Amino acid sequence: MRVKMIAATIAMLGSMTAACGGSKPKPPPLVEVAPALSPDAPTPSSSVAVPAVPDLYKQDLDALCNAGTRAPGASAAAKEAKPKIIAEWLSAQLKTDKARELMRTMGTIAPPDRPAIIRKELDSQGIKACPFLDDMH
Repeated sequence: MRVKMIAATIAMLGSMTAACGGSKPKPPPLVEVAPALSPDAPTPSSSVAVPAVPDLYKQDLDALCNAGTRAPGASAAAKEAKPKIIAEWLSAQLKTDKARELMRTMGTIAPPDRPAIIRKELDSQGIKACPFLDDMH
């Protein structure tokens, strides 16, 4: 029963994403680059910390893995309503074209083949735990 619900969620998300063409995230703000230093200028200290750039695709996969508990109302919803709630929430959360494409692909793949494809993506990002994937088995 859980597999059917998850399959319905993925199929719904895939069709919703395909139907609306997926929403494109806002482009990142432009970063100003300082002009080149003259050869006589002192070199900046190597102890200057550079802020880490968030890995948006990894965040998207994390949202997928935890959609069942993060989507408002999903955990308390009736089994018939849960796939739609999760699909709508997840569709609004995805930040990358790569994740939206993954969801569109999931909508076209047979349900038994989906876990392996999702696991491959999770492994590529170093994500071990995925409740959503666990529920598919």
